Amino acid sequence: MRKVTVIPAVMLVMAVCSASAFASSHDDEMAVVKNKVTLIQAISTAEKHVNGVASKAEFEISKSVPVYEIHVVQGQKVHDVKVDANSGAVISSKME
Repeated sequence: MRKVTVIPAVMLVMAVCSASAFASSHDDEMAVVKNKVTLIQAISTAEKHVNGVASKAEFEISKSVPVYEIHVVQGQKVHDVKVDANSGAVISSKME
């Protein structure tokens, strides 16, 4: 009998965690419209920074700062370029 009550409790915890993760992800996605720099502008900045072509771009909020993370291919190298979504400045650039 005890196992029966544990299963619904576990299911409830899983549902709450899933809803919370979805809300957080959705909030991050909706935050992109508040940025001064668009995704297209950030990609252009990253491509110019390493003289390459973007292959992947993501928006995230890192330490309360909105950031675009862009993977840029230059020859046989892939660079991970982070662009501040408010200022458009390159925050970091490193080879993967």
